Amino acid sequence: MDVEAWGDSAVVAAVLESYVPIRVDADRRPDVADRYLAAGWPTTAVLTADGQVVVSQSVIAPKALLQMLTNARDLYRKGRAEIERRSAESVRRVAHTWDSEAPGAPQMSLSDYVDQNLAALREAEDRTNGGLQGKPKVPQFEAVHFLLAAAGTRKDLTLRGLGLRVLDAAMALEDSVWGGFYRIAGEENWKRPHTEKLLDVNARALHALVSAVDAGGGTRYREAARRTESYATAWLWDAHSGGWFGSQDADVAIRDGEGRLLAGEVYYGLSDKLRRGQGTPAVDSSLYAEQNARMASAVLRGAASGIWKGAPVARAVRALDRLWTAQRAPDGFIYHDWRNGRTAVPGRLADQGAAGNAYLDAYAATKEPRHLARAESLAVWIRTRLEDRVGGGFRYAPRDPAAIGRLAAGEKPPDGNLEAAWLFQRLWEIRGRAEDRRSARRALDYLRSGDVVTLNPAMAELGLRVESGGKAAP
Repeated sequence: MDVEAWGDSAVVAAVLESYVPIRVDADRRPDVADRYLAAGWPTTAVLTADGQVVVSQSVIAPKALLQMLTNARDLYRKGRAEIERRSAESVRRVAHTWDSEAPGAPQMSLSDYVDQNLAALREAEDRTNGGLQGKPKVPQFEAVHFLLAAAGTRKDLTLRGLGLRVLDAAMALEDSVWGGFYRIAGEENWKRPHTEKLLDVNARALHALVSAVDAGGGTRYREAARRTESYATAWLWDAHSGGWFGSQDADVAIRDGEGRLLAGEVYYGLSDKLRRGQGTPAVDSSLYAEQNARMASAVLRGAASGIWKGAPVARAVRALDRLWTAQRAPDGFIYHDWRNGRTAVPGRLADQGAAGNAYLDAYAATKEPRHLARAESLAVWIRTRLEDRVGGGFRYAPRDPAAIGRLAAGEKPPDGNLEAAWLFQRLWEIRGRAEDRRSARRALDYLRSGDVVTLNPAMAELGLRVESGGKAAP
């Protein structure tokens, strides 16, 4: 879209004539991305001055984009009353997200919910191409964790086999030269990978590989885990600050002085020597809390599984110490983004939950009390500032009276709620405090409430853990 749509002269003219263009980095500002995303990346959204959406769409061709911009401009000029009516209705909907209502009871027991997710994964297996059915192919690392955990709890080798097959298919996205996992594959046969390498994807991949080692999967998973950790160290680790950068670019700026890009699908098909001759991919030099916490957790779990010790563990602990000393606010929360001493996006649930779980992994690996104390401190902050005691679950972030548009919404996101629920469940298993168990269970019940049964392997894994009384693998 940068080249074909936003580089189109007619589109440029329309924007300069009638719009205030704002480009948002979705990694650095997930609060904007999460609230304004349309059907996918990238999203183009036309907003009113108070942040309400007039129209939005994901990937769009130049002619269609020009038509969308023209229609929105004409509506704004000729139909202000209609736009103001829609805007007022949007304001009311956003305000309603802060209402607390007791959720309806889940439609089925935890055991039945776990069984239904297992049945759905069995049915969804792609026996031709590997992994789970669908296009594009997205690595289903959460399904791997769930299947392997269920295999251990229920003594079912067929679930273990399915979990390992799903992981085997995802390993087609590993870079065979430098290591590290690409984000997604464009084709059903795992071809045409989108070659950006995200820290979050590699952290999830590493966690799944460690789970496979724990399940007795064999040497190939142990070696793949070591390659993934080595990739993250070689290309994303910031030895100066102490943390992992957010991503490595898909495309490469060629060293010819002309500003040309070499497409990732070509570049990553080259040998190490030929790659380096063309240049090396740039990295996003931000240190993101959630992603760093996930990578630290995966590394620390790898240490507990005997895959490594020493330097990898020291890096993980250093990253978590830096989060606490450099990226934490006086109020107690951890900022999402840190770059050159500047922070952004305060109090986001997913960052606090992921960091809390990472500190528990650090405590399990090192037995150093400071890590447990930090996890408990974050749990108290989440419960005090974000928990909905009536409706269950946790808000996206604290209420900000200065926020406008959808940034003012108080929704309770599934992913962040799962992180927080895991944190409270694990703290209950360590400390035995009833309030921690209640917070975890209320969040899980909230996520499973309503008339529609949502199939979600990550949620089912937490259900399996709660159902088994905390005896399954973390």
